[in-house]
Amino acid sequence: MILGAVLAGGQSRRFGSDKALAMSRGATLLEHAVAALQAQCDAVIVVGRANAQCHNIDDWPQAGAGPLGGVAAALRFGREEGYSAVLTCGVDCLDLPHDIAVRLAPAPAYVAEQPVVGLWPVAAAEEAASRVAGEGSRSMRAFAEAVAARPVSVPAIRNINRPEDLAASASRTAAALEVSYDGMPGRPVLRPLADEVPVAIEVNGVAYAVMMASVSDLEDFAAGFALSEGFITAADEIIEAATARVERGVILRLTLSPERAAPLHDRVRMRVSEGSCGLCGLESLEEVLRPLARLAPTPAPAPAAIERALLALDRHQTEGLRTGAMHAAAFCDREGYILCLREDVGRHNALDKLFGALARQRINPARGFVVVTARCSYELVEKTVRAGCPVLVAISAPTSLAVERARQAGLHLIALARRDTMLVFEPCALAEEGRDAV
Repeated sequence: MILGAVLAGGQSRRFGSDKALAMSRGATLLEHAVAALQAQCDAVIVVGRANAQCHNIDDWPQAGAGPLGGVAAALRFGREEGYSAVLTCGVDCLDLPHDIAVRLAPAPAYVAEQPVVGLWPVAAAEEAASRVAGEGSRSMRAFAEAVAARPVSVPAIRNINRPEDLAASASRTAAALEVSYDGMPGRPVLRPLADEVPVAIEVNGVAYAVMMASVSDLEDFAAGFALSEGFITAADEIIEAATARVERGVILRLTLSPERAAPLHDRVRMRVSEGSCGLCGLESLEEVLRPLARLAPTPAPAPAAIERALLALDRHQTEGLRTGAMHAAAFCDREGYILCLREDVGRHNALDKLFGALARQRINPARGFVVVTARCSYELVEKTVRAGCPVLVAISAPTSLAVERARQAGLHLIALARRDTMLVFEPCALAEEGRDAV
């Protein structure tokens, strides 16, 4: 079992007032933190201050010891109550991902950008307490290193230190009027918005592209983008993928071996695009329509498998359901069970993130099929073919070039896949079962 712990014992000196009670998007920062942990933990406590929402405990072994005193108290409490691990976050951590516990598992691990966010085994309680008592550094990074915790990059989490940070956090929501068609007065609502920021991609120090993207799963995006651009053939060929938040967005710095980065010098450009199409700025049609290797012949999945994937798609799209403004790309096994899904405001970005995730997890794309919640453009076909996946299912219609490129590469292209019918473009013949239903 996992215990959630909100660390709320700070003095808020830089903020200038009680940070825990500061309002953002209709709730206090404390309420946001508690709600974020409640969604993914078996129970939640608040450390360092009284709070009526849930159980409260004091810092340990002494107050005023910074975040580590809160972590020590939470670990001791978790150990005494029979929990295996504690997920911690500061009261000033906003936009904690809904799956942060999964991203950090197994313990110990922590968020590289904000070490106060971590998943710690309860056995680390004594290490934290000894440091609070003066035996070693009290910094969270020093504690993390002492317990051999893994750093995990999650740049999307906001840290509210100053009033300006709080003001900026309001940009993730917008006031609106919900209007029905029955003539009744409109209802004011606060609508969550999907984040979209410029992500500047550098390869071995060379500015290569600027993409508009969501800031989640950027390591997956890095791997998938590098695969799509032909710089690498496997995720472990990326020596390092580092992210840095800057005033206007995020810099994603990839380090490749010199031989892997060689194609960069043939195609160097700076491009700004709405999606991760990988084409903007290229100078010739010949370069756009680079030859595709033909896929090995593979039977298409049965209609029942595609139907199973479509029926399960909604419940896997957590950000899409929350905001109504995110595309998704899902990888399914031959029976139609979703094994991995990634989301982004850009349909190309979502697919890059998916293939990057598969590469990093060493999942073979040839052993299943991909479903995308977007118009099927030829870029999606090419990315799927280059990843080695034999089947692409899209809920919307394809373009003429998408069909042509799929046929050239031997890709099973299934489009307008809805709950009742789907369109199959030859040579994408379906398995014999249920052929008449298509």
